[in-house]
Amino acid sequence: MSRRDRITQSRTQLYILGLLYFDDDTEKTVVLSRNELAAIGWMFVSSVFGDSRPDVGDDDTYFKFRLSAHENPFAFRAFLGEQLSQVVDEVQFGYYHHRAIFRFTFAQATKLHVIRNARHEAYQVTRTKCFDRFTEQHLPINAIDQERDQTSKLIRYIYSYCLMRIPRGKTAVNAERANIRIQDYDHIYTSRSTTFGLTLTEYTSILSPLRHFVRISVPSTIVYVDGKTIRPDLFDNIVDAIYYGGLYEKVKFDRRKALEHGSSFVPCDTWTNDMLLKCLDILSSFVSSKEVTEISVHLKRLSLLVALFAVFLSLAIKWLFK
Repeated sequence: MSRRDRITQSRTQLYILGLLYFDDDTEKTVVLSRNELAAIGWMFVSSVFGDSRPDVGDDDTYFKFRLSAHENPFAFRAFLGEQLSQVVDEVQFGYYHHRAIFRFTFAQATKLHVIRNARHEAYQVTRTKCFDRFTEQHLPINAIDQERDQTSKLIRYIYSYCLMRIPRGKTAVNAERANIRIQDYDHIYTSRSTTFGLTLTEYTSILSPLRHFVRISVPSTIVYVDGKTIRPDLFDNIVDAIYYGGLYEKVKFDRRKALEHGSSFVPCDTWTNDMLLKCLDILSSFVSSKEVTEISVHLKRLSLLVALFAVFLSLAIKWLFK
């Protein structure tokens, strides 16, 4: 892990998960060409981040770049504004097919209540300067593969949702509960009880598993990490649950609503309780199957260690009583 990764892993990060919806989008148009991906990526770079340039990997999986207060202070402040640039150190962006994801990394000393307040501002900046700006915009025709014989694609809307990851966040939740008990109030009067939530178990070992708390609400999902980090594949499943249980479902909901009422397609970012429950269901199903798998793996390892220890002990006894 690089020094940059070690630093950012210990800081609170806000992800703005975006889903591009194209005009007359069907299953056949889900996979875009490399030129189309590049066209959309450079739309974000040139229109929003000025002279910032992307870091394009050899695999070309994601069209990505970063903007930091240290490397490009002028473009950084111009994008975030004075207030937000005081508490955010870096912004990363990546685009692949229909997914456009922003990540805001907050400064180390930023208090949790300040981050909660800044979350809405970061979301508004992303929507105003990026997602809303490209709504009803066509991709440049000269950037489309000519051999595909297609007209320029129209971006009808970019759906979006917030996901926050808070290192040692579970400690903060427990502290809130302890504080409310000191005041002789019921623990029901804490942020934990104000919306849906579940515990994700990460088996780093069978004796002391990590139990991350995930809080899902209409404005955002917050992962209160048990410890410093959460395993990448587990976090990826949270992201997928939000996309498949929420954002993709919202597209279907808006399209179905327009067809039923015989009206035009009017997208919006307001989620329903059914979508929140869908995300919970996907995560819960994953956790249940993952727990069984992880427990099985750890038990097999434990059984192997016990067996090896028994063999070693047997040989040691034989050697002692020769």
